[in-house]
Amino acid sequence: MSTLESGCSHDHALEPVQKTHHYIEKHKLNELFGHLLQLVLYYRPDDPRAFLAEEVRKIRQEKVSSSLFSERDLETMFEMIDVTSQRWITVAQLRNTCRNLATASSANSVTTGGSELTLEQETSIAAAGDAAGRVTMEKFKEIISALLFTKNMWS
Repeated sequence: MSTLESGCSHDHALEPVQKTHHYIEKHKLNELFGHLLQLVLYYRPDDPRAFLAEEVRKIRQEKVSSSLFSERDLETMFEMIDVTSQRWITVAQLRNTCRNLATASSANSVTTGGSELTLEQETSIAAAGDAAGRVTMEKFKEIISALLFTKNMWS
């Protein structure tokens, strides 16, 4: 067998693998399965199959899924960061919080010293601050919700 023939055979064998990776990325399957696993581990339902079936139903019908954090949890998180009780935090503090909470990265992510945030997340974080770079609790909750909650992720 010539090297040309073996090269073609190798390329042909890689094609299904590349198609599989593309399919997984296109349909955000890693994110979906990761989220479902997080929910099962967090809630520890007595019947994980029924719990997962209900979550998949919510995602398909309502385009929304359960969250690991309530609005009060987000407010508490903000208050823990705002140690001086100024009712605002800096954009840098918001970015660090998002980095710490980030669970997945994508192909179009920007490396920002450790964890990766998507370009869309970076843009949202930068826009969350006012002219002085201060982020209110409402903006904080909006950004963190977008990072953690799965609204419209699989629509």
